[in-house]
Amino acid sequence: MKLVKCILIVQLSCLCHAWQNSSTQTYPTDVQRRAEGNNTRGRIQKELNSEPYVHKLSGKCSFTLRMPGNRSSDVVALPAEFTNMLVEQMCQDLDCGSVYHVNKTSSPPNRPTTCFHDCVYQDGRLQNCSQSAGGNCTVIAEAVCGHQAVRLAGGSDRCAGRVELWRKGSWGTVCDDRWDLRDADVVCAQLGCGYALSVTGQGGLFPPGRGPIHLDELNCTGGEENLWACQAAQDEPDCGHKEDAGVVCSEMRAVRLTGGLDRCSGKVEVHRNGSWGTVCDNCWNKDMASMVCSMLQCGAEPLKYSQFLPYLTHNNGTLWFYLCKPNVLSLWQCNEFINKPHLCSSSKASGVICNGK
Repeated sequence: MKLVKCILIVQLSCLCHAWQNSSTQTYPTDVQRRAEGNNTRGRIQKELNSEPYVHKLSGKCSFTLRMPGNRSSDVVALPAEFTNMLVEQMCQDLDCGSVYHVNKTSSPPNRPTTCFHDCVYQDGRLQNCSQSAGGNCTVIAEAVCGHQAVRLAGGSDRCAGRVELWRKGSWGTVCDDRWDLRDADVVCAQLGCGYALSVTGQGGLFPPGRGPIHLDELNCTGGEENLWACQAAQDEPDCGHKEDAGVVCSEMRAVRLTGGLDRCSGKVEVHRNGSWGTVCDNCWNKDMASMVCSMLQCGAEPLKYSQFLPYLTHNNGTLWFYLCKPNVLSLWQCNEFINKPHLCSSSKASGVICNGK
């Protein structure tokens, strides 16, 4: 019993000794630590909430500047002489090549504007900025870097043609060596043209280009944001422009006439998503028929556009219905409806005989 008491006394003595020693030093409590941590995070968050940041638009190589949080509608204005240098730095930081185009606007006159100057660009933000009211400042509506710039040339629609890329101030082409659907998918997706239906090269659908040949031996997975992100040989092409790569994307819009005596007469067919459909003749009129003739370079006036005997039947495909306002020049400028049974009820396929060949 005495032994147990002795052990308890020793333990109590040790505990008291430890408590006395701890009272001579001040350690932050858990509450203090949390408070200090919250204050630090609060200061950092406050700084971040006051710093403009890069807001990506269509892909990582197209952007503007925005304010974070509930200030997202605020205008980010910069000194005019600072803008070009800043955008060039941003494009390089994003691995997007050099600047292709910057769409600038003036500060809105009807609202107070803060101008950010003497900023340091780092980690996608403008840091350590000074701020002033008004002044000769501009707003970056959209900045486009070189790797975002791509177009399809030499075709009848923006979603079909010879692939052209912009670099160092000039448009150039892509060599067709190893050019395949995965490579072309990247271009179609970047242009908002769906996916690649077919690829072309030497002796293909589109005429040869001119200027530099920027890329060769492409090897894309199909999921890249642009062709510059793919494995490829740059500035070392072993082909000429007769081997320029091209693509037909699924969103290519085209019109043709089939079943007539020549290419300027027959049933009206519209292409989209890799297939051809027919146009319902409900609301089909002379103006629409004239548009189709003009689009096909078959003259401006139709010789016949209705009352075909035997009547024209629909294909087993998409049914297209168009409503056009006066004075439009192309079918693609009209309101377009796809597979709407109530609009195509009891309809026949539209056709036209143009006055050209």
